[in-house]
Amino acid sequence: MNENKDERLFATRAAGQKIDPDTAQVHWEWGETFDPYRLGGLPDELHQIERLYFARAPGTDLWIEFGDLPESRSTKLLSRRNRL
Repeated sequence: MNENKDERLFATRAAGQKIDPDTAQVHWEWGETFDPYRLGGLPDELHQIERLYFARAPGTDLWIEFGDLPESRSTKLLSRRNRL
C-alpha cells in the first residue's frame, strides 16, 4: 500500500473515533469487501462485492465503513441499521 493510501486510511479511522452513534448518519452501498474506500490495487482473487455500511458525523462528508469504527460504535450503529 502506498503512503497516500496509508494516510487516508489513518485519517478515516481517526475520524471514526469521533463519530457519535446517536447522531451519525448511516447509509449502505454495494462495494468491494476488501477496498470499501475504492483505493484500488486489489489482486484479482480479493475482488468481492457485498453490502457495505457507512456512517458519518452530521455536517461532514467523510463516510466511515463500519469495520473501521470502534466496536462499541459499530455495534450501536448495527442495531440502528437493523431498524432501517
